[in-house]
Parts: sequence; structure tokens; C-alpha cells
Amino acid sequence: MEDNKKDNTFLARWIDGKLNPKELADFEKSDEYHEYKKIAEASDSLVMPKYDKEKAYRKLLGEIKSARKTKQLVPSWLTGLAASVLIIFGIYFMFRSTTVTTDSGETLVHILPDSSEVVLNSKSKITYNKRSWDKQRSIKLEGEAFFKVRRGAKFEVLSNENTVQVLGTEFNIRSYNNFFEVTCFKGKVKAMAEGGQAILLPGQAFRSIHSRIEEYTFEKEIPDWINGESSFVRVPILHVIRALEDNYKLTIEYGNIDLSQEFTGSFSLTDLNLALETVFSAMNITYSMKDSNTIILSGK
Repeated sequence: MEDNKKDNTFLARWIDGKLNPKELADFEKSDEYHEYKKIAEASDSLVMPKYDKEKAYRKLLGEIKSARKTKQLVPSWLTGLAASVLIIFGIYFMFRSTTVTTDSGETLVHILPDSSEVVLNSKSKITYNKRSWDKQRSIKLEGEAFFKVRRGAKFEVLSNENTVQVLGTEFNIRSYNNFFEVTCFKGKVKAMAEGGQAILLPGQAFRSIHSRIEEYTFEKEIPDWINGESSFVRVPILHVIRALEDNYKLTIEYGNIDLSQEFTGSFSLTDLNLALETVFSAMNITYSMKDSNTIILSGK
């Protein structure tokens, strides 16, 4: 924490759930962490006092009329309009969502209101309602994220037309256009997609690729991408290409490459040259750099 005292944004980023995994892990080991956590939890429980906006408005209008009897400054119809605007703003703030995003090549740890954790992978986004969290633990996900869910009420993740429901567990979701995959690392997970669903136990996975339902098993304790690699099991090369594009902020032109051929393996999330060589050499695909952000593929 000593080094972070020089960073004026550190506590703000922690409260907003925008520390990276290393920063969060180091902070949780510090002596100050539990004190700051108590302060944050106490502030979340504060409730704004009720304010009678219409009464205050009438009082202000009365003062204006008494000060200037000869001219009505505010038309009577404006009172109703002002009240409507105040109601609209009240509803907006009540239902306003919290959104957390990551950019290409970025990962981020976000702490939810119940102290559950979400680790977002590159080019991903979660959205949820902090104010209603105690009553409804529901999150919308775009991209990929690893969840560590604390026990409690039903926890639900919505992604496109797919749903994952749990009580307390650890699992990973990878969700893009026409690709949805859930891997369970601890506890029990219910995964639902168009055309099928499954109850997953640790070491089991469920996925839907272009509405084709599959299940498989694995032997890992956490997702590979947490440790700097993105792994795939019998995945069409198109989705591997998209993962490369998202992580390295690339455009990959694949021409007449057969995008249905399947890839099993992993690529580095920190070394572009190694990642390209690992994926495309294994698939017998030639690649060349058109410029620093564009890659052209061709069959050998």
C-alpha cells in the first residue's frame, strides 16, 4: 500500500472495481485493506434523506410571487412539467446501471456489492444494477469473464440469448457472436442456451457454437487466460482469429481460408509473434504483416 499512496487514483479505482489482478491481490494483503473495506461498506449503507421537491418548489414560487406581485415569472403549467422532470430523473438514478469494460490486451478485477469477484478478460463488458443487487444478483456480460460467486441468493449471468445460474461457485464464461462457452471450476453451474442446457460440476464444460450444443471435460483449476494464455478445445479457427484480434487490437484478413477447421491449443496473450506462430503454423496457414495492425492469411 505504501507505493500506492503516491497514486492519487488508487482508492478511487479500488472503489470503482478497476484495479488489475496484481494491484487487488497486493492491496488485500496490506494492513489498511480491512479498514478501507469497512469504510466502503458503511458508505454503501447510507441513505439519502427524503426531499419533498414539490413542497420546496411551491415555497420558492411563493417567495418569487411575494417579491414581484406585478408579474408571474413561472407559468402554472410549468409546475407540472418540473415535477415530471424530477420524477424522470429520480427513476433514472434508481435504475442506473454500473458498467465495467476492458480494452484490448487488458484484464481487470471488479468486486461486486456482495464481495463476489469478476475478472474480465480483454475486450469485455459487464453491466449490473448496484442499487437492486441485494434483491437481484443479475449481470449482463459481453466477452469473457471469470466469476467467483459468494453464497447467497440466485446469481445470474445473461449473455446474448444465453443464461448461467448459480448459488456459490467459480466458473468462466466466454460469449461472442454465435459462440457461448461455460466452464465450471467449483460448485455447480446451470448453463442454458438455445437448443440445450446442462448442470455442470467442476471439470465440466458446456458450449454452443452456431447453435450446436457440446459438452466436454477438462482438468484445470482456473482459466488459462488468468495466467496469460488463451486456450481452445476443438474450436473453429474463426473464433480463435477473433480472440487474437480482440487481445492484440488487430485486423486479420483471412481471404479464402477454411474458417470451419477446428483448433485445439492455446496462444500467448503477451507475445504477438509467438501467438501467431503457435496458432497458424499448427493449422498449416501462412501469415504476413500488412502493417503493424493488419495481418493477411493464406493457405500453404
